[in-house]
Amino acid sequence: MRSGLRLSGKVRLGLIVALAGLGPLQAADLEMSMGELPQWRLQGTAAESASFEASAAPTPDNGPAIEIAYAQSRHSDPFIELVRGKVVYMPDDLKSVSFWVKGNGRGDSLAIRLIDDDRATHQWTSPEKITWNGWRKVTVTLAPDDPNHLSWKSGESPERGRAPSYPLFFRSVVLRIHAEVDEPGKVAIGDLQFDPGLN
Repeated sequence: MRSGLRLSGKVRLGLIVALAGLGPLQAADLEMSMGELPQWRLQGTAAESASFEASAAPTPDNGPAIEIAYAQSRHSDPFIELVRGKVVYMPDDLKSVSFWVKGNGRGDSLAIRLIDDDRATHQWTSPEKITWNGWRKVTVTLAPDDPNHLSWKSGESPERGRAPSYPLFFRSVVLRIHAEVDEPGKVAIGDLQFDPGLN
């Protein structure tokens, strides 16, 4: 399996290699690995003062993680995107994504961004602020009608409830920095485990 994508042994429905080395994926328990650093890069308003590396501490299930270190940004909306370099298409009936997060108690927030076939960005924000220290499993619901779902096209204002134009492909994990805490921080993120919603 290439580019850190693994299909669990429970169900294997197929992998079609098409665009940029990776195409549509259909499987139960689809995982996107944090174990291959060259596949990831940082963007965003606070990316200039941030860096990332392999976490020295594995996740509680002994998986790899990426640790993002950042300084407080003076930007009014400081955030960092951990962007996947390869184009990876998601199943159309995607339900949620779960991943381990090693928090620092600062109150930062996390979101998942996908891009649809009309080039609109769709963002789902976790309702849980990172108020804990140590590891915790986080699940983000990826339903279009979820109250934490926003979507927009370039030059447009974000709106709620817009249905995606399929297919969707993965863009990034977003770390939004709590602007009121004026000190450096670190957050580690484990493998992304997608639930395609297959019966």
